[in-house]
Amino acid sequence: MCNTTATHAYEMPELTDMKSPMVDTDAKKKKQRQRLGAQILEVYVSVLFACFYLHDKIPAFSWELWSAYQFFDLAEWMGSNMWIPLSLSVFYLISIFGIQEYMKDKKKFQWKNAMTAWNLFLALFSFYGSVRTVPHVYPVISRIGFHGFMCGFPLDEFVVGSTAGSWCSIFLVSKIPELLDTYFIVLQGKKLITLHWVHHFTVMIVSWHGLASLSLNGLPFVCMNFTVHAAMYFFYFLGGMGYRPTRYAKVTTGMQILQMVCGLSITLYLMYYLYSIPFKNEIGVPSFIKMTNREKGEWEIEDPGHCMANATNMYLSMGIYITYFCLFSHFFINTYVLKGTKKSPMKQGLKKD
Repeated sequence: MCNTTATHAYEMPELTDMKSPMVDTDAKKKKQRQRLGAQILEVYVSVLFACFYLHDKIPAFSWELWSAYQFFDLAEWMGSNMWIPLSLSVFYLISIFGIQEYMKDKKKFQWKNAMTAWNLFLALFSFYGSVRTVPHVYPVISRIGFHGFMCGFPLDEFVVGSTAGSWCSIFLVSKIPELLDTYFIVLQGKKLITLHWVHHFTVMIVSWHGLASLSLNGLPFVCMNFTVHAAMYFFYFLGGMGYRPTRYAKVTTGMQILQMVCGLSITLYLMYYLYSIPFKNEIGVPSFIKMTNREKGEWEIEDPGHCMANATNMYLSMGIYITYFCLFSHFFINTYVLKGTKKSPMKQGLKKD
């Protein structure tokens, strides 16, 4: 998710090309704030990676440790209520474009402080979610291998009694309140780019379906998204506070593009084992879970064939990752490549003289 990049208008000097001392001082102060913002961002990211290493020192709350049947019950409820994200998507699209049209000739809301606070909340939420999920990836892969991690059904490995499982579920549901991002933009009369609204409503639908279908191979996607969002929203927070770390603007968008490349690669891997090798999965919500004894917390899993990935979810993931990759790449090229080749009117005028 990307915010729009502000454009600056350059004015030609009428009588002299000498800069005003006040303008020069303001420019220096702005650069100083940007450098300070970059340093703060560097410390923030360093603390995040330090927490990855020290995650076992952070005690888990009781509400972060779920039983298998809590996941089963939640998945069953969400699977029977797919109408909720679909209805929210329709309402979202109608309302944001309706508000945008209505606000054209109306006084815009001044919600800069509220949006800055919202970005900080999402940054800290993603920070904590990243700490609760990312450190579990390597231990699981070291025990059951990459294929087992991606195509297996590792309830005992990282879901039951682990913070990774609960925070994956929290992450998938959090895509609904994240829709508020768009309302902050349209109510303030800011430009709404296609990348923003397409990303928001599609990821909400796919996330809901991923939990409804118990797609446990979605942990890598959650880890990537939590980590990227932790840095990205903190970047936006610093910008709202007047300390935009400009030097990391390209890096932020680059991380999002890399996330799409990794997500697409994982999806292709899963689809290969779903379709290039004989399998027993059915398209739709998986039917390989047998509930046996809820009181004792026992269950059985049918032979899933070569991969337990959910086919429908893989179709959806493939579609959105290709779409996101194209949109993010288009945004990156237009913002940082083509924009950098355009010369300002001042520079063109000086060159001509």
